[in-house]
Order: sequence, then structure tokens, then C-alpha cells
Amino acid sequence: MSSYQILVISDFLRQSLKFGALPVNEINAKYTKQHSWI
Repeated sequence: MSSYQILVISDFLRQSLKFGALPVNEINAKYTKQHSWI
């Protein structure tokens, strides 16, 4: 992962947290779907 990607992701997380609109459940659902073999 490039440092630019990390910068964009951290900025996105900061904005989401600032607005209190981080869809944690949605992210978790997507993550578990992608990594269902875990």
C-alpha cells in the first residue's frame, strides 16, 4: 500500500468520524464477505 493511499484512507476516516457517519457495520460486512475464508 502506498503512502498516498494511506493518507487518503486516514483522511476519509477522519472526515467520517468528524461527521459521526462511519458505517462500521457496512464496512465489517464487506470485509467479512471478501474474507469469508477466515
